[in-house]
This record gives sequence, C-alpha cells and structure tokens, in this order.
Amino acid sequence: MKNFIVTAAAILLILSIMQFQFQCNELLRKKQNLKYAADEAAASAALCFDEASFGSGVFRFDRTAAREKAAKVISLNLPEEQGESIRWELTFSDERQDHPYVEVTIRQERLRAVSVYEYVGF
Repeated sequence: MKNFIVTAAAILLILSIMQFQFQCNELLRKKQNLKYAADEAAASAALCFDEASFGSGVFRFDRTAAREKAAKVISLNLPEEQGESIRWELTFSDERQDHPYVEVTIRQERLRAVSVYEYVGF
C-alpha cells in the first residue's frame, strides 16, 4: 500500500509540474507573438512620413496613414482568437528632429509589448 501511495504522489507531482510548464510556455509564446507584431507595426508605421514636410527639410510622420498601416500589420500578425482582447496604441515623437521615433504598445490582458522604431543620424 505504501508503494501505491508514493507512486500516486509522484504521478500527481509530475502532472502538476507539466501543467505549470505548459502554462508558462503558452504565456511566453503569446508574449513573443505580441512583441513580433509590435516590432512589425512600428517599422511599418515609421515608413509613413509626410512627403511635403520632408521635401521642405522637416521630418514629420503622416499620422493617419501610419495608424492605418499599424492596424493592418497588427491584425495580420495576431491570430483571430487573440484579436478580441488586444488593445494597442501608437505614439509619435517628431518634435525633436535629431531623433524622431514611433512607439507601438500592444496589450493583451496582463501582457504588454512595446516597440520603438527610431530614426538615427539625421
């Protein structure tokens, strides 16, 4: 009987550890997917700059085109089941002309991924 109790306890311990490891891996995979989507959205949004201002020597982002491009990239990179609980925001910093950047923040429940795409060396 003692062997049965020890074996049952060992099996329960192994199953508990496996379940914890599965949940941890799932959370890490979601975080990695969010970070990838944020990186791609920031890079795509940073390509949308105002051509008229750029021709005048001032670097400004085209904010409406950048928001549309970021929304499209995020919707393409994240699966449908995650899309319902995802919130994202896009911030621009083009007031300082030496380092203009785009920052994308994606949140899903407890997870958060931030990506900054910065132009350096103007």
